[in-house]
Amino acid sequence: MTLLRNFSITALLIVAFEIFKVLSSPVLFITNDGPATLDSSVTFSAVLKNYVPKHELKFVFDDGIQKTEYVVESCNMSMNRPVASNLYKEGFYTMEVSVTTKNFIFKDIIAANSSRFELKRDLIGTIHVYRNNKLLVDVDEVGVGENVSVVVDLIDNSVKDIKAIVTAVFPNADFKYGFFEKTITAKVPVNNVNVSGNPFLYHGDTLNLNVTCNGTPPFVYCYEILKQNASTGNFSCTHLSTFTTCRMEIIKYFQNDGTYQIGIYISNNVQEVKRVIEVMVYSVSVKPTLSTIITPIVCSLLTLVIIAFGISYYVQHRNQLAVEVANFDFQDDSNSYTERTFFENIFDSFSCRSCTCSRMSCDNQGEVEPLM
Repeated sequence: MTLLRNFSITALLIVAFEIFKVLSSPVLFITNDGPATLDSSVTFSAVLKNYVPKHELKFVFDDGIQKTEYVVESCNMSMNRPVASNLYKEGFYTMEVSVTTKNFIFKDIIAANSSRFELKRDLIGTIHVYRNNKLLVDVDEVGVGENVSVVVDLIDNSVKDIKAIVTAVFPNADFKYGFFEKTITAKVPVNNVNVSGNPFLYHGDTLNLNVTCNGTPPFVYCYEILKQNASTGNFSCTHLSTFTTCRMEIIKYFQNDGTYQIGIYISNNVQEVKRVIEVMVYSVSVKPTLSTIITPIVCSLLTLVIIAFGISYYVQHRNQLAVEVANFDFQDDSNSYTERTFFENIFDSFSCRSCTCSRMSCDNQGEVEPLM
């Protein structure tokens, strides 16, 4: 077991050493400024990394047609290679570069690498558009009525849709020409930006703003809640949205009271517009108004006055109320009515023994009417 463990540790150390050796070994980087036109030149740059020279270094440049050697003491080397049309043809070539150091006995190759480059017969370049003397990088849209400058920059071979023919005469009297094109679209810039909505909110309300503008679509739009003490003119958005109509809506809820700044960004690749809207969120303590205090008191007093007036009116007119009761008693309880004969009734009429007659007749017994 101990032997196996020692063997594993030794293997790991060997692997680590080889990795360190690879990472720390010299590396040669080669670059060039091609493509280039025939009868011009190509510049190559060589940089040797992870190496400290103790002797002079020899850089060898070989593209299969020409071979050039340079002896220097530095790890950096640049070389300008002419590409005459009598030696080179249109096409691709590879530049092989090696770096060696000279010992007393033999040459030691430190590092080697290669770089591919292209040669063309015609001029190589691109068309650049300038707006207000400012270069528009990779932009093919300008504003309607805007003054722009078109410049052909003979740097690379990118082709656009503005047609341009450029001619040039090289020092060897060789005539060269180039054809370039670039498409530029005229668009109406973003204008009449309008933000509507109430920026003053009670705590708990939701912000709702409508943003509209004019211009040629499509529009790129975003908004950001700006941090405190942040520059309001140089804010940037993390999430961009594209709209075919310039009509956007901002809906936002703020948890805390305070003042917030919202940055709004709109662009249509011709013009960009930035607006900063200030939003205030505040809480209002509800205080009772004068009317809410006086109205209940007045109503209570009126109720008491009405109740007192009613009681007084009742007491004042209670004695004036009288109840008259009529008692009609047509029968005298002292005598009971008994059935009599005709003669007895006649006798009673004369003698008034029975009080079944009217009280008026009985009270006036002396005034008996004669029987007819």
